[in-house]
Amino acid sequence: MDAETISKLAALLIPVLVPFLIAGIKALIPKLPSWVLPILAPILGALSAAVSGVADPGTGAVLGLAGVGLREVADQTTKAATKGAK
Repeated sequence: MDAETISKLAALLIPVLVPFLIAGIKALIPKLPSWVLPILAPILGALSAAVSGVADPGTGAVLGLAGVGLREVADQTTKAATKGAK
């Protein structure tokens, strides 16, 4: 694998990593207001992109938001499946 392919694959991990980071923050700070969580997503995405160097911070912020969107889709699908099974 060349460096460009590895960089692209690493950037794809940001949408997976950000929801886990947010879940960890929620566990550490349970009284964190819920309105703060969507703001954290682009910040964490930008930070992880900047630290890892796989993408620029703007792209990392977008990827962080995409991760939260994916988590919401999974949550809604799970809720709909549970509601439909009853």
